[in-house]
Amino acid sequence: LYAELKDTHVGVTVIHPGAVNTHIMSNSGVSTRQQESESRAASKNMPTLSAQKAAAQMISAIEENKFRVLVGKDARMLDKLYRFSPRKAVDIIVKKMAGMVR
Repeated sequence: LYAELKDTHVGVTVIHPGAVNTHIMSNSGVSTRQQESESRAASKNMPTLSAQKAAAQMISAIEENKFRVLVGKDARMLDKLYRFSPRKAVDIIVKKMAGMVR
């Protein structure tokens, strides 16, 4: 996308979000009450960034026309791990997500 829009007035910012507290599962209509309860319990063990703070970081990056932004501390850690061992990083993400939604 960046290459296609490089010589236009359209900016492109790639956003790599970490864990953001958006209640995505409960808002999807797919989860059950038990899953929601388990998800809340798991999120207490895994710190998440508030949706407002995440949005502020994303908007700031877009306004500054940054090429790439990592949102949240866990995004930075996962980015480093992904560069070192992509498969291990994916395995960790899958394991964390499984712990949040069963």
